[in-house]
Amino acid sequence: MTQHVKVPTPWRGKQLSRKVAAIATVPLLLALAACSASGSASPSVTAAAGQCGDVPIVAPNDPSNLVPSLPASLQAGFNGYANPLMASAWSTFAGKKGPLKVGFVAIPPTGQSNLDFNNAVQAGFDKAKAAGLVSGDLITEMPADFNTMTPADQVTEYNDLVSQGVDLIILHPLSGEAMIPSVDAAGAAGIPTIAGNTIVDSKYSVTVASNWFNEAAYPLAAAAKILDGKGNTVIVQGAEGSSTNTTLVNATQSVLAMCPGLKLIGKVSGNYSNSGAQTALTTFMASHPESIDLAVSLGIMGSGTYAAFEQAGRPYPLVVDINASAASLAYWNNAAKATGYKGAATSNTSTQEGTAVWDVAMRTMAGEGPKLNVVVPNMSVITPENLNQFLVPGADTSSTLDALPSADWASPAVIDPYFNNPSK
Repeated sequence: MTQHVKVPTPWRGKQLSRKVAAIATVPLLLALAACSASGSASPSVTAAAGQCGDVPIVAPNDPSNLVPSLPASLQAGFNGYANPLMASAWSTFAGKKGPLKVGFVAIPPTGQSNLDFNNAVQAGFDKAKAAGLVSGDLITEMPADFNTMTPADQVTEYNDLVSQGVDLIILHPLSGEAMIPSVDAAGAAGIPTIAGNTIVDSKYSVTVASNWFNEAAYPLAAAAKILDGKGNTVIVQGAEGSSTNTTLVNATQSVLAMCPGLKLIGKVSGNYSNSGAQTALTTFMASHPESIDLAVSLGIMGSGTYAAFEQAGRPYPLVVDINASAASLAYWNNAAKATGYKGAATSNTSTQEGTAVWDVAMRTMAGEGPKLNVVVPNMSVITPENLNQFLVPGADTSSTLDALPSADWASPAVIDPYFNNPSK
């Protein structure tokens, strides 16, 4: 079953809240529950018949039919969710009294993003230690070089933490799939795993991660409205073949399918690198002299996308920027001031992500009972109307910082409904 949510005009994209208005959306929610699918909705969003600028509503990968049993405030987050949803093995876990011995399988801080995530986890640990909830040091396993590390390295590090007798493992996975056997084995032995960003498809893990289908579909639908559904389009994908990239590409193509006037003229791969995106787009444009009106950057490659068009001396297309950075929003803001340029984006920060992962970990160990193997935070959609709220003061197009976050991305009020006994 496929339905569609119509993007309101004007777009009210400050915060795509997962809170659903009880009266306005009851018919839509009932229809979605009937087919085990749910979509993001709000009082200003109504069902539509698949017009250009609508957001496609796609049933989540929900083999146990869990979504219809969740509160309405959570159902809205699982539109098009690609990984298999599972009931958490820790839903009835009584918790474990501290002080806890905690391990952390980290990714080397080769960039600001990973550094911010690692620092947020460490800050959470330090605060918990001051409260007597954890003991000793945060036992961190981390390869020296991101460029040479492999998923197998993380598996070895994870298993080493288990052998050291930790009570809890925080995981920043390079590959969620590679971690499943080890996470399952640790979970069966009573050790929970709380992961960030990359989903581990295990009932013994709780992953804090965005729903990448919605992350692409909503800003792209807003962009289609701005362009009146017309123009040449190029997709700047990340790592071709990865599950996240596949979900983002599928969402993009689902929106474009409703806009026959938005012609897809090609895809390039930037491998989640701004320099990679710039190089790939520069090469692409050399053999594509036609106008490019829309560029969909599928993850932290927005500034490289803008830079490629600047390097080629061509006007910026409308850039849909998933996980925008301070630099990419500076490109957008500069162009907006000069020409009235409009873009669309989403944003969350690695600091928020690491903080939320730690929060979920402490809740789980306190016996609050996570309902699912995932926690999906609120989605922050950036539009011309709210761009100023996400700009980093003083940041220019060379900044290495994240864009400013939405305060409600993973606030306690957002996370509470994912637990059976919040604040137990």
